[in-house]
Amino acid sequence: MATSDVRVWTGTEWVSLRGPAGPTGPAGPSGSSGDVAATLIPGGRLSSSPTDANGQGVNNSTLYYVAHTSNRIALYDGSAWVMRTWPSASSPVLDFHSPSAPTADVVSDVFARWENNAVKLVRVDWPEPFTARSVNLEVKDGIYTGASYEDRYLGTVFYAKAFNTVGATIASQGVWNMYHRLRRLANARPLYDPSATTTVSYTMSPTTWSPMGGSAASNTITAVFGLPTAVMLGTTLHAQAGQNEFQSGILYRHGNTAAYTDNPAIAMAGAMANQDVRGMTGIDMYHAAAGLHSFQYVGRNAATANATVYGGGIHVGKSCPASQLWGTWHA
Repeated sequence: MATSDVRVWTGTEWVSLRGPAGPTGPAGPSGSSGDVAATLIPGGRLSSSPTDANGQGVNNSTLYYVAHTSNRIALYDGSAWVMRTWPSASSPVLDFHSPSAPTADVVSDVFARWENNAVKLVRVDWPEPFTARSVNLEVKDGIYTGASYEDRYLGTVFYAKAFNTVGATIASQGVWNMYHRLRRLANARPLYDPSATTTVSYTMSPTTWSPMGGSAASNTITAVFGLPTAVMLGTTLHAQAGQNEFQSGILYRHGNTAAYTDNPAIAMAGAMANQDVRGMTGIDMYHAAAGLHSFQYVGRNAATANATVYGGGIHVGKSCPASQLWGTWHA
């Protein structure tokens, strides 16, 4: 019990007088419950590189959980969050070719669990057309998990059958991380002859948005997102003299089977005038839902009839960058 302490001056010295004990104060509030381990952000990142947590530009059929800030992760054991570690020199792996390579594109959620005294990666595949999960994420103590709380959600990945790999190329970003997201940059460029020794030409319609460069494959960015993500998109357009005025835009689709939008989600303002090598840049934001997304760089002729465009928007024989679609986000 607390006691008061009063000092009085006697004329020669201070004397301490102790009064009776005061009443006991009320009890303070209880602290919040929960595990300290659960509040710590996992230290790794999903990557297509076994040693680089950034992993951009690496295509691989194996996915790795690489130490980024640490090699620790809190995993639920059925009753509490327990801090686990993995050897920094031996990242947990998920091989998309085991037991056999997929025969089609795959979008998967990736989870970490504690199994046989080790951190193990497991996956749960999305159904086509990759616009929604068949098994929703759960939340335990504010942390995303799988149907079982023992499976902690790490991110979502896209396996591209065309390359037989999961990962990231300059035009296909296949890894999205829940934690420690970094800035990603992707671009797609029209078909053109980089040596400028020949002319690549294609017809552009005045009424229909068509792929710049005449090829959808060379003008499309593909990306996967585990949760809604803000994406910045833009086009850089370069025209050749002697061509009709034309415009650029971006078509998009959610999933892998739906048709691209009839009209550009982003129509770049203005048009390219009939001038010698002239450029135009447009930028806009796109709010992507979870799932697989594709963005396609398109153009149309502003005249009343079809027109031939040379070099995919590059002035053949001149020194200028090619027209391109680019996108940036965090994953």
